[in-house]
Amino acid sequence: MSIYKVNVKFGKEVFKDVEVDTSQPIESFLVLLYSLSSVPPEGQKVMIPRSGTLKVDAEWSKYKLKNGATWMLVGTAEEKKIVAPTEKVIFAEDLTPEQLGTMKVTRYPAGLVNLGNTCYLNSTLQMLLSAPELRRSVDNTSGAPAAQPNARVLHALRSLCQLIDRSDESALPLAFLAVFRDVFPQFGEQDGAGRYAQQDADEAFQSLMQCLMHGSALAGPALDRAASESGTPGSNIVAQLFSGEMESVLKCVESEAEPESSSPGDTFYKLSCHIDEKTNYLHDGLSSGLKEHITKNAATLGRDAVFEKSSRISRLPFYLCIQFVRFWWNQKAQVKAKISRPVEFPFRLDMLPYCSEGLRARLLPVRRALAAYELEEDRKRKEEKSKKGAAAAADEAVEGAGDKMDTGEEG
Repeated sequence: MSIYKVNVKFGKEVFKDVEVDTSQPIESFLVLLYSLSSVPPEGQKVMIPRSGTLKVDAEWSKYKLKNGATWMLVGTAEEKKIVAPTEKVIFAEDLTPEQLGTMKVTRYPAGLVNLGNTCYLNSTLQMLLSAPELRRSVDNTSGAPAAQPNARVLHALRSLCQLIDRSDESALPLAFLAVFRDVFPQFGEQDGAGRYAQQDADEAFQSLMQCLMHGSALAGPALDRAASESGTPGSNIVAQLFSGEMESVLKCVESEAEPESSSPGDTFYKLSCHIDEKTNYLHDGLSSGLKEHITKNAATLGRDAVFEKSSRISRLPFYLCIQFVRFWWNQKAQVKAKISRPVEFPFRLDMLPYCSEGLRARLLPVRRALAAYELEEDRKRKEEKSKKGAAAAADEAVEGAGDKMDTGEEG
């Protein structure tokens, strides 16, 4: 799996550094070109040097791809017409409460107010609460707040959810923040001016997951079938929704005589995208995170040696959490520093390259069936669009003939 950047020449225009993601089908690239050129995918002709014309049903491996190469796009762009709305647009903000009560208006969840460097916590809460199964389980928590720290956070979270439901605008998470900082004092750190310091969202994520994992009130909720099959039946809902399993192999890099060892079922709740000066894409960081070097005793050498630990996913979670590792300890300055390097990621992440052979064998048949279904649906859409175009052309021809008859013109 590789990503290339090419230049695409279209008439007098040149689109610079267009990304070619070979993990995605060619059709996805044609859709990207459509967004740049307004040439519909079915009307595009893309010519690649020394490879010929790009075919939608071909594989990327058939083409000679090279960074910085210039490809040629030929086709007719669609006309972009601005059409006035046929009906007057009515905004929800202009309606009275009585009108709102009689209309079906889409209501989006309220946001959370930043209370001074609390974006790390707000984003983590919104990410976790976007899982409807977890949200239902938190809402169904019963009983008065207990003295145990985990239970205090859980009940404060339930109260915050109720506040969000009642709010039309952004909610103030004051009560939850107070409990959270009391249970986890490290998030109450302040600078010399009394301002709360920036914190790592991953640390907040781990702290929240710890509370949810040990919250007995979250055990055994009603889950849908897919979530139950993905996780461990009968376990805490967090384990059912967010846990996966990893199989790892340890190989000594200093001695081939040292036998390999394997670990078949290590549980994980997130994957880490490690970021350094060479990380440009999400898959770079994920691949780096699945390989690491550790030091342990090598029996054949009679001393500590360096081992390479290679991991592959043997069971995917229902919801996959990925951490962008942006904080590191600056030893020289003795401070926690943040890496602000931009890292690109796809809207549809293919996890097959990170899976074990056993999991791949189970996923591939479903993957092929899904691809065939999507191709068939796309064929139907194109066919329907073609029929509508032909019908519209026929209607225009009939109207033209009628106009000639009305004016007495002869063909």
